[in-house]
Amino acid sequence: MLLETLERVEQHGEKDVGFIERELRFWQFQDRILLFVTELDEALRNGFAANSSEEERRSLIKIGLARHLGLRANLESKVRTMALDLLVEETRLGTIEPTSPIWYGYLSEYAKAIRAVNLVSGSPQLTPIGKVFLQLAGRDAVRWLLQVEVIQSLGPRDPARLSRGLAREMLSSQEQKVWWTWEGDNPFWPRLLASRLVGMGVLDGEDSNEPDEDGSNSWTLYSVTALGDELLDELLRGDSPLSALAATLCADLAVSATRVATGNDSMTTSPAAEATARQARLVAHEIRNTLVPMQAALGSLYREVMVDSPTEVLQKRRPQIDRGVERIFGFIDQIVRVSALAATPPEVFDAVTAIRDAVAELGSMVSIMPNLVIRQPLPPLYGLRSEFVMALVNLLRNAAQHGGPKLKNIKLIAESADESKAVLMTLDDDGQGIPANLREAIFAEGVSLLPGGSGLGLRLCREVFEREMKGVIVCEDSPLGGARFRIRLPAAGVLV
Repeated sequence: MLLETLERVEQHGEKDVGFIERELRFWQFQDRILLFVTELDEALRNGFAANSSEEERRSLIKIGLARHLGLRANLESKVRTMALDLLVEETRLGTIEPTSPIWYGYLSEYAKAIRAVNLVSGSPQLTPIGKVFLQLAGRDAVRWLLQVEVIQSLGPRDPARLSRGLAREMLSSQEQKVWWTWEGDNPFWPRLLASRLVGMGVLDGEDSNEPDEDGSNSWTLYSVTALGDELLDELLRGDSPLSALAATLCADLAVSATRVATGNDSMTTSPAAEATARQARLVAHEIRNTLVPMQAALGSLYREVMVDSPTEVLQKRRPQIDRGVERIFGFIDQIVRVSALAATPPEVFDAVTAIRDAVAELGSMVSIMPNLVIRQPLPPLYGLRSEFVMALVNLLRNAAQHGGPKLKNIKLIAESADESKAVLMTLDDDGQGIPANLREAIFAEGVSLLPGGSGLGLRLCREVFEREMKGVIVCEDSPLGGARFRIRLPAAGVLV
């Protein structure tokens, strides 16, 4: 945006080369253009462009920058043009101080320090740590950065990473008067670290201009915010799903770096496997800790209801039981969200072996195994292979369980379609079939034709086949007399 605007200034011909060079150096120094764009974007979202799209705000920012550099660029009305000019004036126009809450000139170094990016052939590339961060927002984003910092911290003097000891000190005192020297830093409170924690909302900072007796020092009074109290306490406990995920990714990056440095690819340790065991222990621990007080509350309720008024007993014990139930479901939701953040990326896989694996996995789950016909060759597919196998197992199990007493045969045919541009799977059975008015509804969550069914199986199938693999699944009448499911999936490399 900056270069395009300065090129327009050059083409306009009213400014000399010296002006353009000075502006280029000014805006590029310490990434001042990033601060300007970020502040103006926030001002627009909180002002007259509150309901605009990102692309519309981008256009407004470009016009604001152009007008600031002397180009004739107007909006649809003079009023809106004046409003934009006022917002531009209210930004700091790219000025930046190293002690500001978020020092944009420092962010690139910070991202490298916490391994959110790696330099590959001189160009920055996101690591799994950085990719997780981009999927988070608000306090979860701050929570993630703090977890990563503590795991990688080099100690209390580390300006890029919060140490566990400093976090413990913040929580224990809640308020700290930190002295700064004019010549240097406080050795145990790096200025950049403190400023970043203020920007994250973990600390509040109140500067003082009062020097000490010899006039060489000043101080800042830092206090832990409510958000900081919550996140630092969680950080020191180390029992959240995000902490397990952060430990996994940091360990994997460390192992990768060791392999690169030593040229040794024969290492047998698996940080991912260790993290899986850690995650399992974490889940068991959290659920057990929640269920124990619930169990005690229920035991008391069962005893007390025999002698006291049921209404009074319920009012007394219900809050503890309800809190426990809410905590369990909240923890489960958190586990699911965190697990999705570091999911295995999609890959090209062989359709034939994946289909055979799904049928084999069905195993003893059903009494009637499908008759499998694969008309080779099949083109390869693209997606998460494990998800594809799981979805196909669900579909086959659904056919076996919902066919009713008349079900005798299940047949699955897999073949190439559209000149090897797709894989077509047709699943037929001779069971009771599915009424025409329910053939779309069965793919909705919670809809099941089987008493006691969860209504999740076919919903999962549609999500995998359609949303993740960009295919389609439909339900029809089968020539065998029961239900037919047809699945069409694009081959790897085919645009859809």
